[in-house]
Amino acid sequence: MTGLFWGSVGLLAWTWLGYPAWLWLSARLRPPLRRPTPVSGEALPSLSVLLVAHDERSRAPEKLRELLALDYPPDRLEVVVASDGSTDGTVEALAPLARHPGVRLHAFPYRRGKAAVLNEVVPGLAGEVVVLVDARQRVEPGAARELARRFADPAVGAVSGELVLEGASGVGAYWRYEKAVRRLESETGLVLGLTGALSAVRRSAFQPLPEDAILDDVVLPLSLGARGYRVLFEPGARAHDRAATAAREYRRKVRTLAGNFQVLFSPRRYGGALHPRVAFRFLSHKALRLLAPLALAGALMGAALAEGAAYQAAFGAQCVLYVLAAAGALLGRAAPRACEAACAFVLLHAAVVAGLVGYLSGRQTVRWE
Repeated sequence: MTGLFWGSVGLLAWTWLGYPAWLWLSARLRPPLRRPTPVSGEALPSLSVLLVAHDERSRAPEKLRELLALDYPPDRLEVVVASDGSTDGTVEALAPLARHPGVRLHAFPYRRGKAAVLNEVVPGLAGEVVVLVDARQRVEPGAARELARRFADPAVGAVSGELVLEGASGVGAYWRYEKAVRRLESETGLVLGLTGALSAVRRSAFQPLPEDAILDDVVLPLSLGARGYRVLFEPGARAHDRAATAAREYRRKVRTLAGNFQVLFSPRRYGGALHPRVAFRFLSHKALRLLAPLALAGALMGAALAEGAAYQAAFGAQCVLYVLAAAGALLGRAAPRACEAACAFVLLHAAVVAGLVGYLSGRQTVRWE
């Protein structure tokens, strides 16, 4: 049982601590990536800001006004809205604003999913760089300029902005950790996940995505990384959102993890065949997290059955973690921070199991409500 315990602990340690440490060391052993110098308006690339929306009548008009107010030279900016089979009047609500000379509106009659819309719309856009945004999050006016300047390096294929969660607690701790990992990945030239709320891709580097891809924001950087492009994280380009409730965050994580299972089980179709340049990172950042629930169970069982005071203490510590998590679930927003963090940690790993079930059953699809 000691082997089960230490094997499980080793997997968890590499997943949550070892991989970030490896990234940190790699970033300091190699020459630093050159950050482009500030460029004038004349040197900025032309931008197409693309919003793909489904049934966003209440948000889309205000979002379009926000995008038109971005701090970017108007003669180098177009704003495109693609309605993916909306049935709530989204297109009609946008029609008056679509008369603006810098706006284009695509209204697709049937809902097919974001990847299919990107495949159809992106090749026909005018911008050298395509900025992808969602309807819900508020984008800072200078975000487009911060993203665009990173494309001064021709090796950069995509850049992720930063999503700032306001009012987050337990979920916020996990998100801060995830952003720290993305910063380290960026320092070594390849971030494995783009922020759906705000990211940008070089239009000439974009290749059609599998239309049934659950996570276009993971499949896209994998494809770019396999072809030798850099994928970076730009914390100066920020979008803001309110932290979701625990229930909504759990549903989002189930879908995200189902998308990771999709890549893991079909790497040739969704993962750029997991080229050696991206395979180790995907294994460490994504795939091993899918094994983490088994590792947690193994660590608990191994500690319970092994002999010795150290193993008994390890078993007791794990029991405390789960008691805190249960208290966090029962108390909700009134829970102490330790309970909230423990609850978020346990829910994250429960979502892995639900994501696997959702993927295998076919319940998790390209449609996201």
